[in-house]
Amino acid sequence: MIIASIIVADKILKEYFKSSFQGKHREVRTKGNGFGVRKEAGKQKVKENLFRKKEQNKAELKQKRNNKEKNDWKNIGEGNWREYLSPTIELLENKGAASGIMAKHPKILKIISAAMLCFCELALGKERQKGKTTMTGIGYALLLGGGISNFIDRMKKGSVTDYVRFPKFPVKKISELVFNLSDFGIFAGVFCLLFRKK
Repeated sequence: MIIASIIVADKILKEYFKSSFQGKHREVRTKGNGFGVRKEAGKQKVKENLFRKKEQNKAELKQKRNNKEKNDWKNIGEGNWREYLSPTIELLENKGAASGIMAKHPKILKIISAAMLCFCELALGKERQKGKTTMTGIGYALLLGGGISNFIDRMKKGSVTDYVRFPKFPVKKISELVFNLSDFGIFAGVFCLLFRKK
């Protein structure tokens, strides 16, 4: 039931946002660090003098960013977490795994995804033999639901449609990522497995 619910809900949301944006989405490419980034309209090259100036201020900007993240986390602790977790809709076709990892190796990514899904299915089958609902079983069901939905996208069109972003999240790398309902299902599944009773 959990698996089917995640797959159906995620597919409905993906189709809804795709039809709403009508070609306004951005495609993912991959940087050297493996994080997915978006192709922006406009100039591709930066003038040399601006680049040098940016390099000169890099250490200062990094320090300011670190200070800002510390303050943001402090504000969350003071009850401002709603502002930092407020989502925005941004359609993105991700050709890799999380943050665009392995976007240049789609075949290997598909094999790894299929292997992980098979493992989760076997583990879930083992849990079902106990005849009762367990936190471990729920965790594997959530992982399967999210994983299968993304795997279908990856096999069908070579990319996964993401549509939710948290631009004000204190961690910059997370604030740049775009998620979908399947991703949240996977996160919830990992959470259940980490905090299950052993």
